[in-house]
Amino acid sequence: MIRVKICGITNRDDALAAVAMGADALGFVFALSLRQMTPGEVVDIRRCLPSRVAVIGVFVAEPVDEIARIAQICALDFCQVHGEITPEHRQMLGQRLIPAVTVDGVDPLDLARSYRTSVVLLDAPHPDRTNPTTATFDWKLARRTATELRVVLAGGLNTENVVQAIEIVRPYAVDVSSGVEIRPGKKDHEKLSHFIQRIRAWNSRTNAGISVSSADDLFLKH
Repeated sequence: MIRVKICGITNRDDALAAVAMGADALGFVFALSLRQMTPGEVVDIRRCLPSRVAVIGVFVAEPVDEIARIAQICALDFCQVHGEITPEHRQMLGQRLIPAVTVDGVDPLDLARSYRTSVVLLDAPHPDRTNPTTATFDWKLARRTATELRVVLAGGLNTENVVQAIEIVRPYAVDVSSGVEIRPGKKDHEKLSHFIQRIRAWNSRTNAGISVSSADDLFLKH
């Protein structure tokens, strides 16, 4: 069963709408971005979320002690870290660490393996983090990694291309942000609904993947 992560959440209405539509995880950006959030803002939204939903912080090159501090304040389930991953990241974040790998024309499997985590996020290049949109990458490059690790597939996904991406990669989860927005930081609830419905329909057609009650499900709360 393909899981759904809705990233770039900036307000309570969008968070609750995503949850009501069946999102498994929500992403909050702490890095410099048009969707940047403060720990206090995330804490306020987190109080309204059901326990079943995984809450993920997105970081880009912040010091690991700062990431750990924010993770504790916000009770983050996972920390999605872009940029260099060091032994300190693994030591301080443990199983909460989701390394983000930029796929820029090269098979990412060797790099993904080097992080020694069971999950990685595969993303398209972001030349400018303040740019509200992201292009896709060659999804065929992600297929080998998805056979060995839990892959969260990101980068330019939208309602029109997500099924094709799933068919090629067979990821653990898909991650969407700008592809379901009216403008940076504000979700289009119609697009959001269509995006999640297409994934659920694919899951139903294929009876794919992980049971909702599986103890091996990364986003499942115990």
